[in-house]
Amino acid sequence: MLIYHQCGHNFVWNIRSLQDDGAGEGLIVSPVNIEANKISQRIPTGILESSWIDPQFYLPNDSKGKLKTYPFFPVNVLNNFSTGGLGNEAVEIARECLRFQDELNFRYLVVPTRYFGDLPESYLTQLTELFVEPFRQARIDLNLNKPMLLTVIAKQLHLEAGPSRDDLLSWATGFGDVDGIYLVLDSDSRSKQIKDPVFLAGALRFIRALRLNDMEVHVGYCGIEGLLYSIANPTSVTVGSYENLRSFDPLRLETQESGARRRPPRPRVYSGRLLQWVEDVYVGPIRQLMPNWEALFDDSPYKSYLLDPSTVLNFQRSEIYKHYFFIFSQQIAGLPQLAGRAEHVRAHVLSARHLFDEIESANVVLDADSDGSHLTSWLNALAMFEAQPE
Repeated sequence: MLIYHQCGHNFVWNIRSLQDDGAGEGLIVSPVNIEANKISQRIPTGILESSWIDPQFYLPNDSKGKLKTYPFFPVNVLNNFSTGGLGNEAVEIARECLRFQDELNFRYLVVPTRYFGDLPESYLTQLTELFVEPFRQARIDLNLNKPMLLTVIAKQLHLEAGPSRDDLLSWATGFGDVDGIYLVLDSDSRSKQIKDPVFLAGALRFIRALRLNDMEVHVGYCGIEGLLYSIANPTSVTVGSYENLRSFDPLRLETQESGARRRPPRPRVYSGRLLQWVEDVYVGPIRQLMPNWEALFDDSPYKSYLLDPSTVLNFQRSEIYKHYFFIFSQQIAGLPQLAGRAEHVRAHVLSARHLFDEIESANVVLDADSDGSHLTSWLNALAMFEAQPE
């Protein structure tokens, strides 16, 4: 299983992680964060060839940020994009988008999708007419042979057994010239880690169903749940720096009215042994109250800096994220073959829960976004997944 970096602001950290630490396979380039004509200037050729781009048509009427520099972005072609108003422009947009991807020599060609808050009744038909068929035709017109990925957003209702799940799976696997799925899981979770075992088990089943249809499956916008998703054998999962790159939120691509600035988040340090991002305010109590406290945090080139009492952390420190990329890539690389993967992950979760018990025994109190409360959901999701073979 591979790792791709879900890029966003400060994507140079992702590039340096690939170059300096060998953490991951490549990038998923984010147009909202980089001008169209600067991709080849800012990303080395060797990395580009191992990477691909998310065209980010999710909100086709909003060309936020650098999206304004992409001539094929829908609202840059039509001032007032609408589901019924693309018409003859659809294939031309598709041609320009695929030509752009091919000229940069990305590994995959990607078919975009749009985001719906509330799904209209005919949304799959709309997506087929607006994006899938135009991009399939454009690929033929341009005589392109690279593998093609279809972007698919799966909401909670798609991950539960029923007609919505069946319809989306049938649709996603129904195009013979589509080689794989770029899967975006749209969770309603507002906690730092997903704590809904029904969602997690459904995600595992959805991934497995796609793989059983001989599709590549690249799971985007992953948090550390990517380790759990490995049980379903996806082709790749992602790592991202900021939280809005580790879970999907269309607000990241929505132009916001100017107003009061949001309070910056507290910095967090990733512990692979705890399977948790620990807020920096808890590192002091852990240091003082726990013997062998440093063993809770995995070794990396950045560990000493992050845990040094004299270090003043803020959420913009690159070391925070490069430590995470380094550790998480090691965790993925250390996974066994698929047959033994579930037990490997289960053992890791149980070990992490034991360590949290030791932290509690040392009288260190953690809040719900730094403790191990999500791990129970992982265990339940794993059991639910195993209990319903397909």
